[in-house]
Amino acid sequence: MNTRYGVYLLLTAVVATLAIAFAFRPTPSLLITHVATTTASSTAGVSTIPVSLSVDGKRYTASVPEGSTIIELMRSLESAGLEFTGREYPSLGFFVESINGKKNQKSLFWFLYINGVSSATGASQTRLNAGDSVQWRYKKGH
Repeated sequence: MNTRYGVYLLLTAVVATLAIAFAFRPTPSLLITHVATTTASSTAGVSTIPVSLSVDGKRYTASVPEGSTIIELMRSLESAGLEFTGREYPSLGFFVESINGKKNQKSLFWFLYINGVSSATGASQTRLNAGDSVQWRYKKGH
């Protein structure tokens, strides 16, 4: 009976460990963007704000719902030709890995600027205000 009890405890411990490891594992998923099928427009009761985004000298403009994030702005600009990829990290948010075919590399990365100032928050946390100018700069990391 002691052997049977010991096996039961061991199996219970293994199952519990696997369940915990599975529940809390870091699982970033690769997000591949697709061309948007809708345009940024005002919907009933939601006010939109004008915002511009520039990447490597190319400028995009859009109207997005007030309080949108940079990632939401970027998704709305897919129909205008903006392409980007990245990973969603559950506790950190979306991390941009490439824009318009330029990928982060060994020493070159995409850096986010809002109104000419380096952003203190990521693209999925930064909320937009009317007239904001968003810029992605491809440069050497620090």
